Amino acid sequence: MNPIHPSNQAFLYRSGTVDRAAAPAHNTRRAGDIVETMIEKISSKQFLEAEGSAAHSPTSLSTVLGIMLACMRDNAIKEKMLGIPKGTLTPELEDEIHGILGKFSRNHPCDNIVGPNDDNPVVTVNGSVSRFICQNDKYPEILSKHYLAEHLLHREHPSKKCPVDTLDDHLKAKTNNRISCLPTGDEPVDAVKRHIIDAVICNIMEIKANWETVFSPDITLERMFQCEDGAIIQNVLMMHTTDSLPFVKNSDFKAISKDFKSADGEHLKLVVITPSEFSPTKIKDLDRQAINNLMEQLAHSPKQKVDLALPKMEIEVSNNKLLEVVNKALDTDISAKELTSLEVGEYSYLKITQKINASVDERGARIKVASAAVSHSRGFSHSRNEDFSVNCPSFVVITNGKENLLEATLRCEKFLSTKGAARISPPVNPGKSSRLGYWDSRT
Repeated sequence: MNPIHPSNQAFLYRSGTVDRAAAPAHNTRRAGDIVETMIEKISSKQFLEAEGSAAHSPTSLSTVLGIMLACMRDNAIKEKMLGIPKGTLTPELEDEIHGILGKFSRNHPCDNIVGPNDDNPVVTVNGSVSRFICQNDKYPEILSKHYLAEHLLHREHPSKKCPVDTLDDHLKAKTNNRISCLPTGDEPVDAVKRHIIDAVICNIMEIKANWETVFSPDITLERMFQCEDGAIIQNVLMMHTTDSLPFVKNSDFKAISKDFKSADGEHLKLVVITPSEFSPTKIKDLDRQAINNLMEQLAHSPKQKVDLALPKMEIEVSNNKLLEVVNKALDTDISAKELTSLEVGEYSYLKITQKINASVDERGARIKVASAAVSHSRGFSHSRNEDFSVNCPSFVVITNGKENLLEATLRCEKFLSTKGAARISPPVNPGKSSRLGYWDSRT
């Protein structure tokens, strides 16, 4: 199951030499290319490794990776993680890289949150805590400057049983109780007992977005969706509307974007990419370059009338093996001992985890994402309008036009809301055309 392949973007720095004198004038562009390539590799690997529908937040994970980078003292390890030649990571370039990785956090400070029911559309908060004294003065400085975070020392909070308790209190105070704790228990810390956790780096993000033009619940109807393996779900709850939307189409795929209401300068939208002709397997041919091209075209395309049929979605994901994905994608072997600024033990165990709880319904989208690096001790219409019916495997993005806050593949019943228990018919050969391609999404 491999719908999202790596893009054909060329690797940076084809030669092993860099003109250091000229480098500062190009640091921002170079840093942007380095970060984009690194995150695309990880996103591609994440979907490549997944079974069935999958979701992750590149934005949240990027922040955690940035703070992990700040923890490292060994430039050779940083350069391998960033995919650049040995000896080319200057202090100026590294600062620019942190500037890009921390930009989302700086653009969404949580200091003005007035309480747990605050309706600020996007809230993000970062944290770092360790049992041990940080000997690297630059680490707290980088956290504060680029990630609006501070490093907490657990031993300075003796009433707390463990570093996670210290972090929980910090998150609660920082967000005025809107975010009360780092999700733990069985996830995202992989059933690790709280008391053996030595250090945590985290990013938590919450999104509350209402549609600019809402769907009417009166025409949310049961419709069919064919999964990648050919199985047919008979009773997917499908939201319907006819709206003027940015729309693009080529021989392989078509895409739309639908705006959420702008609030506090935030312009969020939902992007959906689905096969131009009904196919339960075409999603396998969607690569990262095609995604980027379609999203770029959507940003500049005129609006046209579209008959949209969009499934309601409930996304629940707990991924406790992101470190393995990162290491495979970047050809690295990052472990706890590389995070030297946390002063964790040589034999500590490292996990990178992400927990997502998201819903897309008639009113809009509600998303909660928690990403963390945790170190612990070993112990398819008759209308003249364009038709856009999401009734076969598709790709979904929620974006603000700059960062992809959530990416998901719909390939099976996993994220689809149904009326009652899912009614699934036996598989129809997904490699052959069927009458499913002529479904009218409204009949």
